[in-house]
Amino acid sequence: MAETTAEVQCANPACKVRIDGRCVEGLEKNKCPHYGRPLEAPASDGAAQVEAHGIVLPSGDLLDQEEASQVLRRGASRVIAVVAPREAGKTTLIASVFELFLRGPIGPFRFSGSRTMYAFERACHPSRGVSQNARPKTERSLLTTVKFYHAALCRPDGDVLDLVVADRNGEDYGAAADNTEVVQDFVEIRRADTITFLLDGKQLADLVTRSSVGPELLAIVQALVDGGAIDGRPSVALVLTKLDEIERSADSARAKSDFAKIVAKFREFHADSFGEIRSFEVAACPSDTSLDLGHGVASLLAYWQDVVKPSIPTPAAHVSSSERYMHLLQGLPE
Repeated sequence: MAETTAEVQCANPACKVRIDGRCVEGLEKNKCPHYGRPLEAPASDGAAQVEAHGIVLPSGDLLDQEEASQVLRRGASRVIAVVAPREAGKTTLIASVFELFLRGPIGPFRFSGSRTMYAFERACHPSRGVSQNARPKTERSLLTTVKFYHAALCRPDGDVLDLVVADRNGEDYGAAADNTEVVQDFVEIRRADTITFLLDGKQLADLVTRSSVGPELLAIVQALVDGGAIDGRPSVALVLTKLDEIERSADSARAKSDFAKIVAKFREFHADSFGEIRSFEVAACPSDTSLDLGHGVASLLAYWQDVVKPSIPTPAAHVSSSERYMHLLQGLPE
């Protein structure tokens, strides 16, 4: 009769001693408190998670799309898309909102928490004195996909509004001007309540680069419209950044005049695609003391949180005949 071998037992469910004969904890079998005892039933998923991790806290880093959606579902909220070419000051502008809240309320709004505290701190650090940078600056966005900052605002009436601000690499928006198909991936544009377009004030004040600022931005806007990314006629903020650079420039008046012309062209070309269109001048992080930190940001924040109902344009009369329609376009009699 064949000799039967007793089954090796271990109470630790993670141990593979039954398979390879080795203790998972590296102990001798006679010294392991689990060896030789029946296998313990694993705890339920909920109990195991609480025992292993305790209370799971948010990482504080930028939110992905699903995490941003969870925030938006919990109550009143606004989605802000910030569109800017490379180095126009996008991250600096976003970081300045958090930096100002560290000093107190921004206008009538008080800070009521954030899911992205770490991301805000990381963005703000290079502009602070502790960073020992010769000039204030913020890190560039190097994202390959869209991420989101979050800040909860407490309004004067006590209601809390979740502000979700999209952060995408400026090169992505620049590429849209050459290939409108890429705008289909810009989920933040389609979902935005307010789209904020930035114009680099430093470049606008420079005689060499001034001529390219307006056309570059208008090309991006046209690509978003042509690519079908604009939905529901969102509000628009046209923001002139780095106002301190313009104020120090000998061509300050000309630069501001150029900005006004770009705003006028935007209205002329795209008034039918968007709702309310407003312009702002900001110095999010001035490099001198001529302007206060976050100059103009309070007005922009108030616009971001506002509820602006776009006017619905009157539809054109129906034209049943394509031939008749062509005659109307050409101004010819039927």
